[in-house]
Amino acid sequence: MHNPTVKSCLVRIPGSLNSKCVTKGEDSEVNIIQRWNGSRPPIQPMLREFRRWLIQKKIYAFEELKKQEKFQMTVSKKQERTNTIKWIENGILQRPLSDHRKYIIWRILSPYLINVRKLPKEEAYSLMKEWLDNCDKIQKLSFNSKIR
Repeated sequence: MHNPTVKSCLVRIPGSLNSKCVTKGEDSEVNIIQRWNGSRPPIQPMLREFRRWLIQKKIYAFEELKKQEKFQMTVSKKQERTNTIKWIENGILQRPLSDHRKYIIWRILSPYLINVRKLPKEEAYSLMKEWLDNCDKIQKLSFNSKIR
């Protein structure tokens, strides 16, 4: 006659006091309603279901791992694609300019080469120096490119 609020299995000892019934004014002594007949049900049907549950759990874990790998691959592909910016590569680095060169070095080329393309500082410096030398051929630089 146990009606649990939480799914549990509560065993009461025969002859002890039932604390739930004491407050309601009912018979508070625990009585035996039905004795165990001594038969044990076979466990094989439960083992089959448990094995299926374990297999399904492995399948879900494998599918989750595949989803994570697929996500990592898409992230790495996006990073590969975003490691170059076409308008900087083709528009600025390939064409020497006659004005706004200090600003381009300061605001565009140095952050792009170091942060986006992740080049070492020496390699980024040599690319910017080469670009400034090409710009110097078009119009003389108003600053020393080795110092800047």
